[in-house]
Amino acid sequence: MNSMVDTIVAAPASSEAHLPSRVLEIRPEESKLVCVGADGREFALSRLIGSNVRVGDELLAPASAGTAIADTEIYIRKPTLRRADVYQVKAGYAALPKMDKREEPFVRVQVAEGQLGINVIHIPCHVIRDYFFAANRRASWPSQPTFYYVLRLPQDVTYKELRLAYRLRRLEFQKQNASKAELAMIERAYNMLADPDIRGVYDALIKDSAIPVPFPYSGFGSLLVQGERSAESGAITSKIMRSSGTAIANSRFSSTTSCCRSDGIQPGASGAISLLPPSKYLPTSFTRAAIANAAASGN
Repeated sequence: MNSMVDTIVAAPASSEAHLPSRVLEIRPEESKLVCVGADGREFALSRLIGSNVRVGDELLAPASAGTAIADTEIYIRKPTLRRADVYQVKAGYAALPKMDKREEPFVRVQVAEGQLGINVIHIPCHVIRDYFFAANRRASWPSQPTFYYVLRLPQDVTYKELRLAYRLRRLEFQKQNASKAELAMIERAYNMLADPDIRGVYDALIKDSAIPVPFPYSGFGSLLVQGERSAESGAITSKIMRSSGTAIANSRFSSTTSCCRSDGIQPGASGAISLLPPSKYLPTSFTRAAIANAAASGN
């Protein structure tokens, strides 16, 4: 994974720190991308955020010098594209879903320690669904394989069975040289099903994909979204989530869930991740005897 450290080299005049800088040049530098602005400022960004910048874009960042962590507040304005601005920030509390003026559910995420005049991010519930709860972020929701299918499990699987099934599925993927995206997919499936509350939301989504979906773990962490800033208020409405660093409190396999890390896959994009053949340990026609045998044999 690329370095998640962003370095902002501010112009000498701090009064310009909150003014947008039009990007004239982008040059690779080790694990970062250095964006050179028309006003002489340079922004050395991680590959994750820097990959969203194009020549002609406008960068806006707080006054800073030296290095900053991954949730450094950065706003990338796309002058020629509508609703395509990119915003990286440290997220605070995510409220429970409520209805907007069009009677569509959304979640309001607070901006923690924001300095660019943006106080809140509005995320439609279907955007949260397609980022956190989708096994295959390249596929539309109706064609999604379920997390249960990905792990070759029935919907009434116990936690103990889930844990062992994940270990075996991951071992199989590794032996078959699965891609990082495929490994991230099964890790995301495990992490989401391992949390009883989130699993309850997911099971409800399987029955009705239009239900209001809460932001997992109530927010808190780095957030990278694409959308449009309101001209009348300090809010940005997201149409795509690109990355989220939300922490899992009790994850057994990762300190940060893979469903929250960017894997380079955007919801709704064309194509699909190819699923590897059913596990030789856990056939599609799952039986608890298969789990018991695997546990007894030490696999």
